[in-house]
Amino acid sequence: MPTVDTENKNFLFDEAVTKAITSAVRETFYEMCRLPTDFESALIANRWEPVGSGSGRISLESEQQKGVLQLHFSESAILALMAKLLGRAPMQINSESLDCVGALTGIIYGRMKAILNPTGYKFIMAIPEMYLTAKLAVPEGDVRHLVIPFRIANSRCYIQITSGIL
Repeated sequence: MPTVDTENKNFLFDEAVTKAITSAVRETFYEMCRLPTDFESALIANRWEPVGSGSGRISLESEQQKGVLQLHFSESAILALMAKLLGRAPMQINSESLDCVGALTGIIYGRMKAILNPTGYKFIMAIPEMYLTAKLAVPEGDVRHLVIPFRIANSRCYIQITSGIL
């Protein structure tokens, strides 16, 4: 069983974390919405501007490191998710659809934690927040971003893990 390398400054970018988060995203969207998820190649950047209409944000905090997990969704992806979850979709992004993004972010984080914590990561409980993507602050300074693009409901969306901040 793999264990966390606590000497690694950016262990949030470990292959185990990447596999856990993509697995959590894939399982959540398929089980809850019956929507397949296709992942693209990940990238690591010193600066990355979030893309999308609605975003879920949750702290990635453990004994070893702090960071943030964000999921960025296009408007069409959010509306497709809402249609699958509720049987109807709003005409545009509203507070109900942002609540849905926040709830999905929390579920995905919980699944990721369930995969990683037994191997030594020790992520603590966290509460998701949701935002219009355009309102998110882009962190400055010594931070790095792992970005994993994915497609759901024919829309491009993004997983973003940022290390070193809360």
